Amino acid sequence: MFAGNVGKDSLLPVVLGSKKLSPVFVGESEAEAMRKEKLFVKEGDTLSGFFGNDAIISSILPKTKTELDNFHFVTQDFISGVERVKESLRTLLRA
Repeated sequence: MFAGNVGKDSLLPVVLGSKKLSPVFVGESEAEAMRKEKLFVKEGDTLSGFFGNDAIISSILPKTKTELDNFHFVTQDFISGVERVKESLRTLLRA
């Protein structure tokens, strides 16, 4: 379904200067909502601190008319960043 949008190389982190960016693929409806919130304008835009990650909008996926249109698709590295944020919050709450 997304074969033309998500290739093996597109799952690798992107390095811009000294920043390592996690690729994010966004469903059509979610992309529209994120644009309204002014989180990004177009593919290739970067997001700092996006769920604890520096990220790049790698692709806006074609409309499927399914729930997939409402999701972000990320790699395991991105999820590791989210887990680090969750652990930091747990530590703060225990203090």
